[in-house]
Amino acid sequence: MTLVAKIWQLLFEAHLGSLNSFYMAHKASGRQPELEDAISAFHDRWPDIENNCTSNPVFILAAGWRSGSTLLQRLLMSSGEFMVWGEPYSQNQMIEQLSRPLRGITRESPDPIWFRDAATFKKQDLSDAWIANLYPDARYLLQAHVAFFQSLFESPATDQGYKRWGIKEVRLNMQHAIYLQWLFPEARFIFLYRNPYEAYKSYKGNHWYTRWPDKPVYTAKQFGKKWASLLNGYLDGHCKVQSLLLSYEELCEGGKILKRIEDFLGIQIREDVLKKKISKPSILSAMGNAPVAPRELNRLRQAVDPLASKLGYRLPG
Repeated sequence: MTLVAKIWQLLFEAHLGSLNSFYMAHKASGRQPELEDAISAFHDRWPDIENNCTSNPVFILAAGWRSGSTLLQRLLMSSGEFMVWGEPYSQNQMIEQLSRPLRGITRESPDPIWFRDAATFKKQDLSDAWIANLYPDARYLLQAHVAFFQSLFESPATDQGYKRWGIKEVRLNMQHAIYLQWLFPEARFIFLYRNPYEAYKSYKGNHWYTRWPDKPVYTAKQFGKKWASLLNGYLDGHCKVQSLLLSYEELCEGGKILKRIEDFLGIQIREDVLKKKISKPSILSAMGNAPVAPRELNRLRQAVDPLASKLGYRLPG
């Protein structure tokens, strides 16, 4: 290496770290796998780990707010079988945050040498071994994720006398559904969507978050992009989990669609729930249904098309 090259290297490393570290960081950036890829890697690396969980929850995943998810939640709870929790601790983003670390599992990481043989763990003198990186068996990672949901959602439902439990959400994407199916092999999913123009008219005036506190949704464009992102994922991936995919408009018709839901979940629901409108709590009564200007609807159309048009949803007027 010439003197000039050496000087350039020293200057580079003074600002950006060693060349090797910079190269490795650059190589890794942007490569974090999706949850589906991470779960696949988990099974490839530890094929003997079985999930024997027999819980059979239902997850209602809607493509954004004001899509009829609460109506569907009420219909399921009319069976008397389910306690379906409604967007629990949404500001905490527990499902999103709990699932995110799994994306760090690849076919190379964690390194196999960081695990010890569980069968002979106590027989090893670990005080004389390299233990700076020492991981419990991966089966406990899976069990821990399952136990979190069972403790927080299943146990209180069971304590109240319900046979089954579920969660209604409006922010979770298809990757989160795959994660939940991995945890609960017997789970069922219902994906729900609504005409985005009608949904936004109902939403307008609210200021909720896709991620608190840095990703609020208070414009037509933000609302439409979230709707399209979630629904594109549901349409492309709903067959990867045990699911039904239906629209709010279908749900409101009752009849055959309710029978499909009953057969899918093995329950009986009351159709009269469709006719009973539940008023918002007074604290929320002033939110939503604000006037929507034509320019806003045009911005919404730009965010939701071409998907909305393909589904038969067109700009009013």
